[in-house]
Amino acid sequence: MKKIYKTITALLLVCIMVIPGSLSANAAAIAFATDYATLKTAIDNKADTIIIMNDISLADVISITYDVTIASNGATIYPASGKFHFNVLNSSDITVTFQGVILDGNQICGGILTYANAIIDGAVIKNCVSSGNGAIYGRGRLTLNNCEFINNRSTSYGGAVVATAPLTVNNCVFTNNNAGAGGGGAIYAEYTTSITSCTFTGNVAYKGGAIYFGWENSSSSSFSYQLTLLNVDFLSNSAGYGGAIYAQGFIYANHINFTYNSAGYTGGAIYFIANGSIGGKYIYYTNNTPNMFN
Repeated sequence: MKKIYKTITALLLVCIMVIPGSLSANAAAIAFATDYATLKTAIDNKADTIIIMNDISLADVISITYDVTIASNGATIYPASGKFHFNVLNSSDITVTFQGVILDGNQICGGILTYANAIIDGAVIKNCVSSGNGAIYGRGRLTLNNCEFINNRSTSYGGAVVATAPLTVNNCVFTNNNAGAGGGGAIYAEYTTSITSCTFTGNVAYKGGAIYFGWENSSSSSFSYQLTLLNVDFLSNSAGYGGAIYAQGFIYANHINFTYNSAGYTGGAIYFIANGSIGGKYIYYTNNTPNMFN
């Protein structure tokens, strides 16, 4: 998969023919953006597709309230200090598609905050820093398709993703994300979660090097949601508890590989608290230390 860098030369040629000048007050279907002002104008005017022509540094977070595609041939968007790149707001269902665009937090902040029921497709998000919001913070139902998360860091929970509503993740890569002294180096998920055809490599946290599934500070008996894992690889993730996964509730797994994950205390592959368990088939454990479970 894994990175999405689609060639958009043909699209640019179409853009040139469709939009002879700068974006007008009545937005065209396709718009160009060369800086914060033109990107914000394009989104405010609800352009269907926005072509990022060069690297852009944002002056403030930009709110998205409609379905949009943001595309380029590899341009990078940097956030304003202390801000997300984008807030996805207001509508109950929004799809934001990225093609060849990199969201780089530049080690100051960055990422996407979603209040809507959002689908994020094709995002490459790296170097984002937060105090517990993740590079993507999903407060509504969240679906991530074809995304890549690299070197994102939180001081508490969810180095790459924090989901406080149902979460679906398809065909994504999580590499070297870190949740510090908290949980979920890559993902912190509190409700029903489904992860399909994904790879987690080198992620780190105190609880759940790759995934923390459950409610922090809750009693184990109150948690009844399911984590579904289909065709997922966990390689060289590490934590104090649960080198790959720290979990409450039930995990259903099919075609899963746990390889070279490690825990400083216990649960080289998985650490279950009280009511946690795993079932399914084709689950393979290879060289996880100090042991498979808690």
